[in-house]
Amino acid sequence: MFLLDSHIVLWVAFDPERLSKRAASEIREARARGEALAISAATLYEFALTVARGRVNTSLSLDHLLGELPSLFEVLPLTAEVAASAATMPVGFPRDPFDRIIAATALINGLQLITADREIRKSQVVSTIW
Repeated sequence: MFLLDSHIVLWVAFDPERLSKRAASEIREARARGEALAISAATLYEFALTVARGRVNTSLSLDHLLGELPSLFEVLPLTAEVAASAATMPVGFPRDPFDRIIAATALINGLQLITADREIRKSQVVSTIW
């Protein structure tokens, strides 16, 4: 199982050509093996913000889109352990709270994070795929 960063979820749904060849291949192979793809609970909110702000063109309602995500991805909760890990990321890790929660979710659950975020990848705090 892999954890998908919020922008990866958007790209999978609305703009798959933006995925790197490796990321697209890993996602496709995981699905072919019947493995779940996971997202952080924080991704639900980031996804909602992106759609509500009109950054994604869709005729579907926000409620409908959000309702579909748990059927497509395993939603991992924001636990006390994830929160503590996110709050104590080392110096040099991006300060964005969503990036921290998502990376901490991957760390705590022992998952690789599929992300295009250069700063997260550069930090080497969490194992990433791009």
